[in-house]
Amino acid sequence: MGLADNSDFKRTLDAFGMRPADPVRYLSFVGDYLIEEPKSVLAYGLDLFRPVDDNPQAYYSTQYLFVKGALFLNSLYNKLTHNDPHQFRIVFQTALYIFFMDSP
Repeated sequence: MGLADNSDFKRTLDAFGMRPADPVRYLSFVGDYLIEEPKSVLAYGLDLFRPVDDNPQAYYSTQYLFVKGALFLNSLYNKLTHNDPHQFRIVFQTALYIFFMDSP
């Protein structure tokens, strides 16, 4: 699955305090991102049902639903595997896109 990035994705990640782990932006694949202020698994679970507050970009998108779900799955994975809570793997968001977009 390919998704174009016309800077909407960056604005979406900014709303959740994330940035790429690798600063290369164009013609590359970025699989890992850094979360500036990671939350607990419970907090991410509750955030699934809350609106996004303090959005520095004043930008809102339906992508937020996927990012929130991916943050929850990522934090659960980091907790279970004792990984750095600042690390966000894009694979969780990809899995959600495939699950919801590929279902009949």
